[in-house]
Amino acid sequence: MLLAVSEDHHWAKEEKLSMRQLIGQEMLMLDDGHCLRHQTLDYCFTAGAKENSHFKATSLETLRNMVAANAGITFMPELAVRNEGLRKGVKYIPCHSPEPTRNIALVYRPGSPLRNRYERVASAISSKVKSILAGAK
Repeated sequence: MLLAVSEDHHWAKEEKLSMRQLIGQEMLMLDDGHCLRHQTLDYCFTAGAKENSHFKATSLETLRNMVAANAGITFMPELAVRNEGLRKGVKYIPCHSPEPTRNIALVYRPGSPLRNRYERVASAISSKVKSILAGAK
């Protein structure tokens, strides 16, 4: 997860931020029902940030546009940033202490007759994600 801020935000010149710096900050969030919303809320509450209750986005692209318009800050999945490319008006900043991350899992029944296929799909996804993230660093 990366912190997304406007290029005009006072943090835009930072290369890395401590999660402690988010204390008291209002964060733009996805609407109810998005799994990313709940994960982001957990990070925000742990860091002492709060949700901007006046706005809820329906998509990552809406969040990205709000950040570019300097309407607030938010967390974005690193894959969404790397896949989308660098957008004019948005700066993505890694955070630490703790580093916000998320796990994605492929779940299936252990006795499934499609187990081999699921494992191949999981391996292919894992390889692709690793190559995307490695190419971005």
